Amino acid sequence: MNCLITAASTAWAYKIKKLLNPVGNVFLGDCYTLPGISPADARFISLPKGSSESFAHRLLTLCLDLEITKVYPLREEELAPLAESALLFAEFGITVFTPDSRRLKEYKTSAAGDIVIVENGTVTTSNAIKYNHISFNGNGIFSVADACLLTIFAVPAHADLR
Repeated sequence: MNCLITAASTAWAYKIKKLLNPVGNVFLGDCYTLPGISPADARFISLPKGSSESFAHRLLTLCLDLEITKVYPLREEELAPLAESALLFAEFGITVFTPDSRRLKEYKTSAAGDIVIVENGTVTTSNAIKYNHISFNGNGIFSVADACLLTIFAVPAHADLR
């Protein structure tokens, strides 16, 4: 399984990678300049800006070329285009970790609190025992500031390592 974690120029991408402990290749991508030193087990790729009108289609092409099956979008500007295109990605066997586009606006975004990743309604990250009570139908990356409040995890647009 190959996966892509966006916002590679931020520390949050590495926190997600650690929480996932994925099997297979991990691609770290960003539209901003990437750090000069890369871990041996990661591959860095340049991504289009999430605000680009062709963002989802260009990302889909990258995923197909690199055989990526899971996409973890971390930048706020990437969420809406990927949520709207999640069905298209799914047709190619690619899971995008965003809530359904119809529900996306119901949630606030935040980068504060513990990070929890939900896949098909189940917490899949290493902190699953602590958050096994969370109920969410679908996929997403969330921030939990207190025991019950879920917000969509999103890196602020200006956050990077520059």
